[in-house]
Amino acid sequence: MPWVLLVKEKRIDGDRYAEGRGHLTNKIDELGLRDQRHVTFFEEVTLDWLRSVHQIDLQPSEHRRNVTTRGVPLNHLFGKTFGMGQTLLLGFETSPCKHLDEVTGKAMVHLLINRAGLNARILHGGRVDVGDVIEIVST
Repeated sequence: MPWVLLVKEKRIDGDRYAEGRGHLTNKIDELGLRDQRHVTFFEEVTLDWLRSVHQIDLQPSEHRRNVTTRGVPLNHLFGKTFGMGQTLLLGFETSPCKHLDEVTGKAMVHLLINRAGLNARILHGGRVDVGDVIEIVST
C-alpha cells in the first residue's frame, strides 16, 4: 500500500492491534510501554548490514516493524518529537525481541542490540505516504 493512516493515541488504521486482532505481550503492559508502541520503525541500513556482514537476508516484511526507513538514523529520534507526512510522533527506544528469531528461523536478535529500531507514540494522526520525509520538530 502506498500510504497509511495513523490514528492518534491508537495505531495504524487497519493494523491487527488497532482492530483488536492481536495483542502485545504482558511484558509491554508490565513495563508501561503500551502507549510508546503505536508505530514501530526499522532502518534499511540495518537490513543491508545483516545481509552483507552476517549473511542474514531479512526482508522488510519479516522484521515485524511497521515502517522501514532509509537515510534516517533512528537512534537520533529517541525522546524527540518528529513529523512524518501529516503526523506528529514521539520517539522511544526499543529492544530486539527474541520472537523475531522464532518467527523467521534466523538467529539475529543478539546482533540487533542498539539496532532494533524505534517505537513511537502518535501525538497527531494523519496520512503518511511512502517516501514522506521524517523531520525532527522538537527535542
